[in-house]
Amino acid sequence: VVPLAVVAVILAILVAVQPFRFTTIQPGNVGIKVDLLGRDRQVGNTETVVGRVLYNTWSTQIVQYPYTTQRFEWYGEEALKFSSTEGVRLGADVAISLGVDPTKAASLYVKYRKSLEAMIDNEVRDRVNGCMNQVSSTMTVDQVIGVERATLLEKTLECINLRLVSEGFVLNDFQITSEFYVPDSIKAKIEEQIQAQQAAIAAENKVRQIEAEAKQRVAESQGQAQARQI
Repeated sequence: VVPLAVVAVILAILVAVQPFRFTTIQPGNVGIKVDLLGRDRQVGNTETVVGRVLYNTWSTQIVQYPYTTQRFEWYGEEALKFSSTEGVRLGADVAISLGVDPTKAASLYVKYRKSLEAMIDNEVRDRVNGCMNQVSSTMTVDQVIGVERATLLEKTLECINLRLVSEGFVLNDFQITSEFYVPDSIKAKIEEQIQAQQAAIAAENKVRQIEAEAKQRVAESQGQAQARQI
């Protein structure tokens, strides 16, 4: 007869080494069941799963990806850098809101083998920065920081959509959240241009004022002459 204590120990060991476990995919997430015994011994076949899942911990891994929209910001030292057509290096704080298409989560994991946060900080950031640089390199500094700011944002958004949505991301919003970072030397030139434009406008207004006053004096003289004739 085997003592009950021994039976209890054996059962505890069996439970401890039992490879099958349940896990629950939390709301707002999609689960990816990864076959660890695949051809490359890292990621083999994948399967998207939801709800409560039973899996073998020895041969399978469950990765949870959030698919709900999340907002990410790059600012300060992490601000994106890009160049104008003159080669002037500019920068700006930006924010992006995106999530993952649940039906493409598995392919994203197989391609990058990273968490969503890691992908955002690396691949997504690089693509966004590349899009901004691609668009700004066709524009002058004055256009980027001036009247064409909206064009820069619009074309960058189009580029991001092409590069990210096709991979499985869902883009909801992209914004430039600060004034542009401009080199001091360029700032000084811009201020000089503004001052020159303001001076030119003031001079033009002064000329118009002088012309108006001259016309007024002529009209007054003509009126006085006609009055004397009468």
